[in-house]
Amino acid sequence: MLIGRRGFIGAALTSAAALRVGPGRAQSNWPTKHVTLVLPSQPGGGSDVITRLLAAKLQQRWHQPVIVSYKPGANTTIATQFVITSPPDGYTLGIALSSLTINPALRNDLPYDTLKDVTGVSLVMTGDFGVFAHPTLPINTIPELIDYARKNPDKLTYATGGVGSGSHLAFELFLRSAGVSMVHIPYSGGGAAALTDVLSGSVPLLIDIAFGVMPRVKQKQLKPIAVTGPKRSSFFPDIPAVCETIPGYEALSYLGVYASSRVPSELLARISKDIQDSVDDPATQAEMRTEGMEPAGSTSAEYQSLIRSQIDKWTSVVRAAGIKVQ
Repeated sequence: MLIGRRGFIGAALTSAAALRVGPGRAQSNWPTKHVTLVLPSQPGGGSDVITRLLAAKLQQRWHQPVIVSYKPGANTTIATQFVITSPPDGYTLGIALSSLTINPALRNDLPYDTLKDVTGVSLVMTGDFGVFAHPTLPINTIPELIDYARKNPDKLTYATGGVGSGSHLAFELFLRSAGVSMVHIPYSGGGAAALTDVLSGSVPLLIDIAFGVMPRVKQKQLKPIAVTGPKRSSFFPDIPAVCETIPGYEALSYLGVYASSRVPSELLARISKDIQDSVDDPATQAEMRTEGMEPAGSTSAEYQSLIRSQIDKWTSVVRAAGIKVQ
């Protein structure tokens, strides 16, 4: 009986130890099946190109399929809700666009709390917005634009991809920083519809992702006024940045990877490191730059800090400008 009791105790201790190391072993073996990247938009476009590129790089690293799943709708909230309600095992990850940090500023009816339910895994890339003008507009620089707007309040109109879009808030931040006012012309069809009207001359100013509009600049159909990053873009070093006139001004488009906040921190750190390593790879960086994107891998903590600061920033802009969405 004594030997049997010792054997029972030994077996129990062994089982307890196995339970303690089980999660760690499971995470060290992760992934053992396919991983899904949820993109909150339709196939096509820059975010899709970057997501599929990232999926291919992670698939090489993880030796498991990495699938891109498209879940557009409700200004990206459908995709976010899907990610945060999926099992917290790291197999369902979300692709965050700028709307992830803009939605909390615009909507009081979100079906989740972004700061509590979402955890940033890693930033992937950033992109500049650009301020462009029709060639007939007698304005070529940000100082000239501010001067004209001060002398002619609400005389200029500017086109964006919609109310509450990243381009809209980027320009609203500029207007508030400069202390001037203009009339917003939003286009529900997105940047393409806005571009069409600015090219025709019916709207003099366009705010959009800079890289996508530059072919029109090369064709002399538009002229660039400024980019919105914290410094001049490495893609367009001859175009001034708004911050050269308004110190501290910055508005960028972001793409990153996020997960449910219920995913274990150790697993998040592992996934984050793998994404960082993928983004840091010279071949990946070269491919991203062909799409006009600045590679920007980060830790989970760094990206989560950025998410918080961006929510605070855009909440301030939305409240000051009185922006409302239908």
